[in-house]
Amino acid sequence: MRNKDDRNRLLLCILNMSKEVLGRLPKVIGMDIVEMALWAKENTPVASNRIRVEGGLATSILIKSDTQVTVEKELVSQAEEEDMETLLGTYVMGVGEAEAFSERMKRELQALEAANVYALLESETLIEEVLQGLEGASICVEDMDEWLGIFNVKLRHMREDIESVCY
Repeated sequence: MRNKDDRNRLLLCILNMSKEVLGRLPKVIGMDIVEMALWAKENTPVASNRIRVEGGLATSILIKSDTQVTVEKELVSQAEEEDMETLLGTYVMGVGEAEAFSERMKRELQALEAANVYALLESETLIEEVLQGLEGASICVEDMDEWLGIFNVKLRHMREDIESVCY
């Protein structure tokens, strides 16, 4: 690639085509998606309108269009971007504070995981219902297996009887 803009244009084109063909965005490895979305936001297409002036001269006025770049919308939604800005806005990030930020994120992750465990424990009645349903289904499967075994024995005896009559 000649420069970063060319690379980003190519990646943007590939991502848009992947979205159209596959119906989803592929997983991008080795590229910062947020950086890509910010680049796409900064490089929105510019529309030009031509205005005729008397005397046959034409002047062009460049107007930034209101269209959003599709990758920006798909990579980082507006809600996600606002949530991230809110989260990062609560911190004054300095070089020495990166460790504190990391520790805070770890504590919040642990709290969320603990809340998830409590939610699972609270849904114990639902789990018991599902287990009872599975136990009932298992009993039905065992009964069917027993019936199939009985029918198999009966069919084997019938085959033996038919073979003895035919020969």
